[in-house]
Amino acid sequence: ENIRQRTDQLRTVAALANVGQAGQALGVLGEKVIEHGAPAEHAAERWLALAPGDRDVTAVFASGREARATINEEIQKGLAAEGTLRGEAVQLAVYERVNLTREELRYPSSYRAGQTIEVGRGGAPDLGLRAGRFDILKVQANGRIEISDGRRRFRIDPQRITPGERRDQIALTERKDIALREGDRIRWTANDKERGLHNAALARILGVDATGVTVETAGCEKLTLAPGDPMLSRLDLAYALNMHMAQGITTDRAITVMSSYERNLSNQRL
Repeated sequence: ENIRQRTDQLRTVAALANVGQAGQALGVLGEKVIEHGAPAEHAAERWLALAPGDRDVTAVFASGREARATINEEIQKGLAAEGTLRGEAVQLAVYERVNLTREELRYPSSYRAGQTIEVGRGGAPDLGLRAGRFDILKVQANGRIEISDGRRRFRIDPQRITPGERRDQIALTERKDIALREGDRIRWTANDKERGLHNAALARILGVDATGVTVETAGCEKLTLAPGDPMLSRLDLAYALNMHMAQGITTDRAITVMSSYERNLSNQRL
């Protein structure tokens, strides 16, 4: 039972969403639902228009990766323009996970050149791969995936991925470039449990200099990541979160962006 909603209206919305009645749920929200030609940009504008205290208690959720990326970029630009983000920026290449089921990872059509395959500890014996990161060079006509670890090339057959395996030892990711400055809000996209950094946990950038990137973790600890630290490629902006990342988060207010054209929407259950 979902007991987090504080008003009868929101409890009704949650109950309808939990049984897949998204249309009726949106109807209950009434004038709080706004249709806009550029919903992601509009959501960023509305959040930036809030007072600092209201921003702290207002989360932004997006139903798809494209909308989330746009909101993150627009809010970051707005914060930089108003002076909330300060100092020099550091340019980072980060790897964003492509959310696919294990069954989807078994099909060559899920892959494309330029993506990367991340293999966790213990490797992926069914594919003959050790732990590490592999660049996808080509998807061949016969369904084989040509990859490289920077030194050697390999060919793997995704159909060999064991369907019933519960361990999440492989992940498909896409590289993207981001800039971070003092004041930016980020989230981790992988675990480093020894340092108390957990996947999807939030952090804030305290400073950027020649020694690295200094962050304040969710546990209010200060940590400096030196240049080349693996966790500098395992993070992303966190002004907007998708529905999966938002699980377990409690917020007083929320701006939610949903577009019918986006694939793998969370709209049915909000």
